[in-house]
Amino acid sequence: MLTAIRRGPPFPGGILDAVKSPEGPLARGPLSDTSAEAAALQLEVLRRAGAHGRAALALSLSRTVCALSRRAIARANPGISDDELLVRFVAAHYGAELAESLRADLVGRRV
Repeated sequence: MLTAIRRGPPFPGGILDAVKSPEGPLARGPLSDTSAEAAALQLEVLRRAGAHGRAALALSLSRTVCALSRRAIARANPGISDDELLVRFVAAHYGAELAESLRADLVGRRV
């Protein structure tokens, strides 16, 4: 179920006024298509999970996102080596400088 979204900027001067405002751009709440009932249920499930359960969920989501990213890089570059896949993953997520350091390290390991 989609909730209604207010049309027009929440601040008279638009997004720049929102950023400058002490209220901040999300002062009226984040946009969401989740119903209030579903959001309340999600919060209750997370509360019941405890710290260990929430940490396990966060780690699982992180692993999934990394795997999906690697798969997308591999699909976009058929025949890429595992080392080059890792270098491109690092470049995409952590920057070119770290990726080049990794590339040099991987080359050094082969010697």
